[in-house]
Amino acid sequence: MNWEDKLISLYLLICNVYQNIIHTHVERFTTRKDDSFTDKEVMAIYCYRYIKGLANNLSHTSLCPRSS
Repeated sequence: MNWEDKLISLYLLICNVYQNIIHTHVERFTTRKDDSFTDKEVMAIYCYRYIKGLANNLSHTSLCPRSS
């Protein structure tokens, strides 16, 4: 399974948990009407980075491994 498949699987898991368990316990703190990304997407990226040990690295380039 490549990194993209892992990220998609994690996103689908988070969507399931969000919908069935935590959606009543969270609130989005933004006044922006143009949501370019969802809370579930943010959680999936954060969790993926945390699992990979990259949560403290804020560089967006560390999310996607470089192709050799």
